Amino acid sequence: MNTLMWLVLAILLVLSPAILYKLFGFLITAWRSQWLACGMRGLKCVNFIRATIEVDGKRTPDSWSYYVCEKCGAGFKWHRGLWSNISEQEIREVSGGRPY
Repeated sequence: MNTLMWLVLAILLVLSPAILYKLFGFLITAWRSQWLACGMRGLKCVNFIRATIEVDGKRTPDSWSYYVCEKCGAGFKWHRGLWSNISEQEIREVSGGRPY
């Protein structure tokens, strides 16, 4: 093999982690959940909360998730099998002020 071919292989070997990282990020974005409100694939989980509540005097586990659609900016909460809308203020609170 000539030196040019070795140089190309060395560059690909060095850049392969960055290439795989970008490819993995693209695949995650492409397979993100589709939101029925706007029909786009941009639903992203920004927070998940697991807690213990008391029901009829007994402690029981509970959890809920906060989601934001990256396409339309709407926020939603998934709790006990039901979706509910949340305000922009609540989105900022649960996402820690991070941009979604």
